[in-house]
Amino acid sequence: TKPFDNPKWAEEVAEYRVGGIPHWEYLDAQGESKGFVVGNLPPDVLAQNADALSKGGATKLPFVRRVANASPLQAPSPSATVESTMPRDHG
Repeated sequence: TKPFDNPKWAEEVAEYRVGGIPHWEYLDAQGESKGFVVGNLPPDVLAQNADALSKGGATKLPFVRRVANASPLQAPSPSATVESTMPRDHG
């Protein structure tokens, strides 16, 4: 069993989208994700990310992936009409 398949951690795996071990999630002082890295990384990479995170504010972490929020899809208007054409309809 992989550590991230353990049901004990299911909530955290889902929340932080863990796809591998180690998974380093960088959180700001408010507990909001600022990005993540996955895999065995050189200590210098981890140190640079930690240094940038400690500076706070608008400082971006140099070595992270970010997951952005997507815009919600809007259902088509019920009043919208779609003309149906057949493959042999060339007009």
